[in-house]
Amino acid sequence: MPKLLPALAQANAARACGTGSAPVAAPATGFTNPFGPPAPEKEPEFLSLNGVMPAVEGEWTVETVDGPVAVTTVFAFVKKEMLANYSPEQVAEITGVSAGVTRYVARQFATRGPGMIFAGYRANKWLNGDLILRSWLLMCALTGNTGREGGGVQTFNQLYPLAHAFLGIADVIGRQNVISPSLGVIVKPMSRTKLGVRGYAFWRASTDDAVYGASGAPMRAGSAGSASEVGSEIDVWLDHRFDRHWTGLAGYSHFFAGEFIEQSGAHQDIDFYFVQAQYTF
Repeated sequence: MPKLLPALAQANAARACGTGSAPVAAPATGFTNPFGPPAPEKEPEFLSLNGVMPAVEGEWTVETVDGPVAVTTVFAFVKKEMLANYSPEQVAEITGVSAGVTRYVARQFATRGPGMIFAGYRANKWLNGDLILRSWLLMCALTGNTGREGGGVQTFNQLYPLAHAFLGIADVIGRQNVISPSLGVIVKPMSRTKLGVRGYAFWRASTDDAVYGASGAPMRAGSAGSASEVGSEIDVWLDHRFDRHWTGLAGYSHFFAGEFIEQSGAHQDIDFYFVQAQYTF
């Protein structure tokens, strides 16, 4: 695919953390300033083979306990299999995607700089989801986008966007690249009333990765700061059942900006109030 301009991402939680509508660079793009030039690309990392140059293609005979066996390389095997059974025209018959589109995407991905595939959870819901993921990994390997800054396959581990059930009612932090212990208590001062208090602390699991919002989008780029502490949150809520149909819920949340938020931009705390009514038939 064409080399992208600095990838801009904006999460709903970004507004709460004081970034307003200011864009941030998505993780692993190599951009440190969304409106500036890209940072120099780092040299790809390689295995140390002490001068040995592995053969990419070829056929050999290997002696085994059961006699000689003909062998070839994985690359040569995959190439033969793809050319014989999965040409763009054959793929078009299977998928309905034009052969021209397949060639265009492949050539763009291979020649226009670092290429990255963001793998979501949805692919795993299909019967052949494992083969989809294998094809993405193979595509990156064949185009030199494995082990390259800005390339490869990125996983998305927030299975569902619902965050306040796990990481606080204010929905500031999403369920990716986060370590978050919590402690809370719920009491019943009256038979129909519940009062709850819960506190959360947030750290980045990896300081090389971003902080993500409740929607799963990057909220602050990983390169914007070196600290792991993101912040903390305290939630207080009151739940009262008026009768068999009506239930009311009200509460307050406060998010305390941590060291990484302070390093990476605007960092005022967040106050969040809510009132909710529920009618059950």
